[in-house]
Amino acid sequence: QQQQQQPQPPPPRRQPFQLSMESCGFVQAADGGISTVPVVLKITGGVPHSQIAIFRSRASSAEDPLAAVSVPDNLKCAGTGLGLGGTFFAGPKQVKAWQVSTQGQGDALFKIDGERATTQSVCSEFVYQAVDMSTCRLSNVLDSRSYQGATG
Repeated sequence: QQQQQQPQPPPPRRQPFQLSMESCGFVQAADGGISTVPVVLKITGGVPHSQIAIFRSRASSAEDPLAAVSVPDNLKCAGTGLGLGGTFFAGPKQVKAWQVSTQGQGDALFKIDGERATTQSVCSEFVYQAVDMSTCRLSNVLDSRSYQGATG
């Protein structure tokens, strides 16, 4: 009589590679004044101590399928399709990109506080996606256009 082989337990599931908005907008300071808070994005589930590319667009690829964006040729993971629509050329549909390093847990916080980052609309007019450059894994598409912002 043959002995049945016990099924192997599944390998431990990797944490999903997630992009979320930690904070954004205007908050009431301790002195009662209003202070602006830049866009702060949170990345979880990346490879520890790896480079993450963050892309920002005004539209998702579902909304603008003819302008679906891929990781540019000059970066690692070139050609990886993103869930964003737009172009890397200057103009109203320009996709912006930044790079951030993850910590030992594979997490990172990334602050966007460049030009126009302190206007209220910056919190609710963009779509974001991250790429883990060590594995070419894509995060979720973060649509901030429904974000209401911190109100006091």
